Amino acid sequence: MKRIIIILVVLILAAVAALYFTGNLPQLAELISPQQQKSLGDDPQCSYGWATQPLPEVTAELQKKLIKFEIRASEVAAAAYGENCVLADGSIDRFITMQTDLYFKVPVTDFKDQDSLGRIAEETIRFVEDIPKNTLPGPQEGYIQVNFISSAGEMQSLWFRLADGRSAIGDGLEGAALYEYLMDR
Repeated sequence: MKRIIIILVVLILAAVAALYFTGNLPQLAELISPQQQKSLGDDPQCSYGWATQPLPEVTAELQKKLIKFEIRASEVAAAAYGENCVLADGSIDRFITMQTDLYFKVPVTDFKDQDSLGRIAEETIRFVEDIPKNTLPGPQEGYIQVNFISSAGEMQSLWFRLADGRSAIGDGLEGAALYEYLMDR
């Protein structure tokens, strides 16, 4: 029996990891923890738990801009990251947004061409920098995930804060040097 439970846990963790690295975790989060409306009135006694909620309207607007400006990333998804206020009965009273994280999918032909991957990462950072601050919920700047995906379905991912990307570009990093720096974040 223990063996079956361990196998199930490993399979579930593998599935969640696959969703995370393909940028599909926000859709799973919506199924598990749908967006809640903020309560009016006094602050209830809460137990806080980390949560992610998809932002379909923001995603749609960013996807339009991605296409309009001919950014090499083929898809973008926005998700709010923050905390659920969980009441004593287990219900969620409200979601408190801390930041908006952005997930990009980029088709590539060669993972070994780190110079090209770095130029795409720079293009993505500059795209995010041009997003008006008031369009992304939360008081903090979020993370950027760039998923480079081959035609065979292989993937390499970068996960970094916008501030780190901005700083690296400001320090003159570009191409392969930028890619390597961001890979270490």
